[in-house]
Amino acid sequence: MAPPNNIWAQIIQQATVNREVLKQQDVIKSLQNVLQTNVSVCSSLGDPYLSQMVHMADTMLQLYKFYSEDVTAAISSGGVHAARSSFVKYMRSVKKSILRLIEVFVEKCENEQLLVQKFVPALMGPILGDYASSVPDAREAEVLSLFAAIIRKLKSQMEPEVPQVLQAVFEPTLAMITTNFEDYPDHRLKFFSLLHAITNHCFKCLFAMNPAQVKLLIDSIVWAFRHTERNVAETGLLLLEDLLKSFASSDFATQFHQTYYTHLVREVFAVMTDTFHTPGFKLHCKILMHLFSLVKNDQVIKAPLWDVAAKGPTAYPNNAAFVQEFVCSLLASSFPNMTPVQTQSAVAGMMAIEDKRAFKHHMRDFLVQTKAFGNAETDQLYADETAAKIAEAQARLQAIPGMVPPNQVNDDMADS
Repeated sequence: MAPPNNIWAQIIQQATVNREVLKQQDVIKSLQNVLQTNVSVCSSLGDPYLSQMVHMADTMLQLYKFYSEDVTAAISSGGVHAARSSFVKYMRSVKKSILRLIEVFVEKCENEQLLVQKFVPALMGPILGDYASSVPDAREAEVLSLFAAIIRKLKSQMEPEVPQVLQAVFEPTLAMITTNFEDYPDHRLKFFSLLHAITNHCFKCLFAMNPAQVKLLIDSIVWAFRHTERNVAETGLLLLEDLLKSFASSDFATQFHQTYYTHLVREVFAVMTDTFHTPGFKLHCKILMHLFSLVKNDQVIKAPLWDVAAKGPTAYPNNAAFVQEFVCSLLASSFPNMTPVQTQSAVAGMMAIEDKRAFKHHMRDFLVQTKAFGNAETDQLYADETAAKIAEAQARLQAIPGMVPPNQVNDDMADS
């Protein structure tokens, strides 16, 4: 590492005399090359890269802060056009490379105590604080993926830091991505991946949120699975699935479901029954089946889901009866072409079926009954089965020598 370290040291030495050196294009390219070299070395070496990271960490964060300030100043004064200028892009390339190097190091480092006690606290100001204070066009999506990687690595050890992470990224990022479905595509996926990591590994931190923040969280997840971009919608559904399972096993299960149960049932049915979200059909089924299973007994939700103040505590014999009536009413209003008998029969099946495959078939039959789907959309509902049949047929052919051209043989088969 002597050559890149020497280049790095020379640039830092020059910058201590005149910071404007760091704005020169050839200097930025040299920094970029050194950082990319370090990313490659860290990926290959793994944990032994620690000594090199210790050598670079402080100056690297100083560089990050310098370029952050310049990028923010340029965009604040020049607007969107400045964000697209080559000068700003060059400076941001250094920031992105620094974030990538830190992320790879976190993934490879085996000394978790060192990460918890030294490296993570050092990132909070220069990186997390910068993200929160920067103008939207100057925020790096890689900050979100970096902290998702840290949380996946350190799991519950990150719980003390998660509130600060959420404070810095939650509302600022939501304000960027919920204006429309097009702007900031990288931030969308990485933001929900970060929330997914927090849900899976630091779930208790969500209990510290106030009701308004929890509502904002749920609204953001609903917004995600409504998205017409398949990757974003799928990420939102996966996040919702894990969040529901975590809340179901927590002490807040009753309170959470009293607030959000009917809202989430309505929203999942809304995307399931339109023709824009058929790729998520399998996850729609899993989530609805989970929600329906919760009301089959009072072990998880231990209080009425209906409005007791308006209807009284004895309006329904149990939550299952209330949910069945609620879903019947919801579907009857959405699909007036279905008879009451058809609707009631469909909902009764949804509530009674406990086998995942049978539930999926039942929901598919229901969607066909609604007549909201044409032939093309109906075919997509069978995508899993079609893919399984194709894979099975290919496997049979590959088992017979000479039946499949060499260029079509799976890599696993070719290597064996």
